[in-house]
Amino acid sequence: MLTVSRLIATATAAAALVLVGCSSAPASSGESAVSPNAETVTVRMGIQPWIGYAQWRAWYNDTHVTPEVHQRTPDTSLLVEALLNQEEATRPDAFLAKGDTGLKSPGLYSWWVDVAGARDLAAGLGHPMAPGLIYAGLAGATRSRSGKRSLNTLWGRIRGMHLGGNHKFSTFRRTLGAVLASQHGESSIDEHRLTAWMHEHLRVVAVPVADADALDQLETDILAALDPPLNLAKMPRTDIRVRLTGLRQPFPSRRTQD
Repeated sequence: MLTVSRLIATATAAAALVLVGCSSAPASSGESAVSPNAETVTVRMGIQPWIGYAQWRAWYNDTHVTPEVHQRTPDTSLLVEALLNQEEATRPDAFLAKGDTGLKSPGLYSWWVDVAGARDLAAGLGHPMAPGLIYAGLAGATRSRSGKRSLNTLWGRIRGMHLGGNHKFSTFRRTLGAVLASQHGESSIDEHRLTAWMHEHLRVVAVPVADADALDQLETDILAALDPPLNLAKMPRTDIRVRLTGLRQPFPSRRTQD
């Protein structure tokens, strides 16, 4: 029979092993290590990071981490890093082929143009345009005036509005269409040609963000950091933006948030 002192010693040793394992053992293949790098990776993948201690307490107490942990708002700097990650930028055909997995949620996105596409935009704008990031925006933010939750998602925004074939439903599509119409000396937007051009020359990064209430302010902060040349709302006036505003005026649109 074990004495009381031996029982206490055994329990103490077991607890020490558990604590050492939680603080120093490497994460298993299904877990995220608690570090800035791991958090950055999970944000890029659209997965809200776990908090290591809370995860361990959930196992220890046979309970679950509260949903708020998964839905906490990512740090702005991590979102900026994710939106600037060209390794995650996907061509439209590949984006559509992947389907809506992980994208039926609010979030942020960035659009990128290749060298040939940048030349086309420069010709239409009459201003130099470098290849790279050209536009960023949000999908599914809580409406600032009414406080109503939007039903829009990253998938709906990018697939349905940006690549969906009608500039009247997309600020971004209207912008590109107006610039390309200028390049070709035309007074209308050729929707079919615009879609084909986007598939050929653009790539997109999509970053899910669960906190729809914070999205509008996050977008404001991120646009200030990224300064995409084709964004107009929330941005300071530049020669390109003044020119772009004039090019867009002949083309009607419905009120959109992208």
